[in-house]
Amino acid sequence: MAGNKRRPAWRRKTENRLTTFIVISVLALLLVVVGIGSIRLQNQRNEYLEKEAYYEALIAEEEKRAEELVEFDKYTKTNKYMEEVAKQKLGLVKDGEIVFIAEK
Repeated sequence: MAGNKRRPAWRRKTENRLTTFIVISVLALLLVVVGIGSIRLQNQRNEYLEKEAYYEALIAEEEKRAEELVEFDKYTKTNKYMEEVAKQKLGLVKDGEIVFIAEK
């Protein structure tokens, strides 16, 4: 019956306090780790939101440029464009037009 000894009350209180302190410490540490992780995730989320806004603006620019290219493609198929190119690059003129050449 030597193994059935009861512990004194002061020893049980000390053990309970130590256990309580350890549990509270672990919970506090867990709270700190979760808080730090939450802050990191929030910062990462903000960075991703900034990148998303940047890329959306970039996409909008490229879509606008694509529309301009489609309009230019339509313009290049017109007679007006062909006449302009013939005048500027080839020096051609229509019948009845007078060409003035500036002296250098």
